Amino acid sequence: MSSIAILDYKQERTTPARKAGLDRLLVLIVGLLSTVLVLELVFHFFIAPKLVIDRIQIDAGQGFPLTEAQILAIAGLDQTEYYFSLNAAAVRSRLAAYPLVKEATVRKIFPNGLSITLQPRAPFAVSLVDSGSGSVPVAFDDQGVVIRMGDSAIGRGDLPIISGVSIPAIQIGMRLPSELVSFLGQMEQVKAESPGLFAAISEVRFVRLGGSDFDVVLYPRDYHVRVRIGNTIDAHELSYIMMVLEVTARQGMINKVDELDFRTGQVIYKLKEGG
Repeated sequence: MSSIAILDYKQERTTPARKAGLDRLLVLIVGLLSTVLVLELVFHFFIAPKLVIDRIQIDAGQGFPLTEAQILAIAGLDQTEYYFSLNAAAVRSRLAAYPLVKEATVRKIFPNGLSITLQPRAPFAVSLVDSGSGSVPVAFDDQGVVIRMGDSAIGRGDLPIISGVSIPAIQIGMRLPSELVSFLGQMEQVKAESPGLFAAISEVRFVRLGGSDFDVVLYPRDYHVRVRIGNTIDAHELSYIMMVLEVTARQGMINKVDELDFRTGQVIYKLKEGG
């Protein structure tokens, strides 16, 4: 009767030399982890609190009316700031709340830097606003925010004029009524889609109908004709309006027309007296 020897390969045998090697490896790992922990504690308790932000990069574009010192004051960075205790989101909120800033980005750069990028509000339209004590020249951005007043608002001649607006006690940072801002947003979309069409408008006059309802009267740059529309506009409608004006001019009728009314979906011609 023969005997069968069975070798158990699943059960590893640990020699004394192998066990000693594993023990040394374990001690080395524990030592490394302890060293890392000690270094981390030293960093957080002794080094990190002393990392002062002493390098601040500011990008506000050309023509921004504030100095770097003024920007830092608005951001609340006019004293010593430490890298790990600085709240970048709070700094961004303070900058974004300033009327002349449309968007702000604040980013910390390890170990001692801070990057501030500002997108300033740009003039979209100008106006003579009745402030209750007289007419004041103002410049609005595309969100209806007053960003300039007085002589500084009178600049580029290619911006459309906004009229029919009355804002008592107007000041920098004030915003047009929401229903008017909505129309400005539509005009901004027209400008983005067709800058040529946008440039063809000389004046936008808001005509109150009662409450928050209003009509808009457009004054084209190249034609002395009022164009009355509803309270919305898009590039397609404006393109159609300009086509009607061009056809009317070609027919020699443009000087006889006082107003074109597009509110009903059909063009209604209102002739001048004696026309």
